[in-house]
Amino acid sequence: MSISTPLQVLGIEVSPKDLMFSKFRKLPVVIEAVKMDRSFTVDSLEGTHQGNPGDYLICGVKGELYLCKPDIFEMTYEEV
Repeated sequence: MSISTPLQVLGIEVSPKDLMFSKFRKLPVVIEAVKMDRSFTVDSLEGTHQGNPGDYLICGVKGELYLCKPDIFEMTYEEV
């Protein structure tokens, strides 16, 4: 992994090279999503976001809504 941007941890600048990253696999969770054919706005847990045609609107495991760009969605999910 090559992360080079320093980050702040409790007010101290830390280089990612000094951190011990572990590998994790995303749990196999089934979600519901729709590929949108028009622009849309969604209020998510992270705030209000503007979606574009082709973006996916996802309903998370707790009913929360959020958008996902097509390239990320297609690398992360497969239809069941």
